[in-house]
Amino acid sequence: FNSLLGITPANAGGTQTGTGTGTGTGTGTGRTSSGIDVSDIEADTPEEKAFIATVRELEGAGYNTVYGGAEVPELTQMTLGELYEAAKLGGDDRLPERLGGGVIPYHKDRHNSTASGAVQLMPQTLKGLVDSGAFSMDDTFDEKTQNAIMLHLARQRGVDPSKPLTEDDMRKLGPEWASFTPYHGQTTRTASESLRAYNENLEEAKKLKPNTSSPHSVPEGHMGPIIEKP
Repeated sequence: FNSLLGITPANAGGTQTGTGTGTGTGTGTGRTSSGIDVSDIEADTPEEKAFIATVRELEGAGYNTVYGGAEVPELTQMTLGELYEAAKLGGDDRLPERLGGGVIPYHKDRHNSTASGAVQLMPQTLKGLVDSGAFSMDDTFDEKTQNAIMLHLARQRGVDPSKPLTEDDMRKLGPEWASFTPYHGQTTRTASESLRAYNENLEEAKKLKPNTSSPHSVPEGHMGPIIEKP
C-alpha cells in the first residue's frame, strides 16, 4: 500500500476517467480532452494548473469524490480535522453532525481505502501535513486547499510543479499517485503516457491569459512548501 495516498483510482470498482493517453492536440478552449477546464483551476503558473489538472484526470476524481467514485457534496465543507476523524483507521466514516451526520460511502474492498477528494488524500497523509505545520486541522477541505495539497506533496517528492515536468518527474510521482505509473501495480499506464496527458493539459493552460491576481498556491497563513531530501 502507498502510505500517502489512495493506491487505486478514486472510482475503483467503476470506470477510470483518466487514461493518460492524451494526444496533445488540446481543444483551444481551456478544456482538455478529458473534460477538465484548466481555466477554472486557481494556481500561479500554467505548469501548476497543468499538474493539478493531470492529477484530477489520472486519478479520475473530483473535489467531492471519495474512494469508489461516490460524490459527497459535503466533503468540501468539512475541515481537515473532521475529515481525519471520519477517515482514519477506526474512524466512523460519517459526516460531522453540523453537515447532517450521514455516512460517507467509501467503497469497501481489500484495500480498505478512505482516499478523499481530487487529491485522493489518505488520513495518515493528512495528519502528516498538519503535523509538519503546512496545514491546519481547521482548514476547509475545499478546492483551494486540495490544490495546495497536491502541489505540496509533489514538492515533497522532489518535483517542482511550477516548472515543466519530465518523464523522470512522473516516475517520482508514481509512489504518491498510483495512477501515474505501474509502481503500485494498480495501472498499466507508463510515465511516458502520464507525461503525454500532462503536456496536453499544459498546452491548454498556456493558451489562457495570465492571471496576475492569481492566489498563492499555499493558503495564507501557512508555511511554504517543504522539500524533503531524497
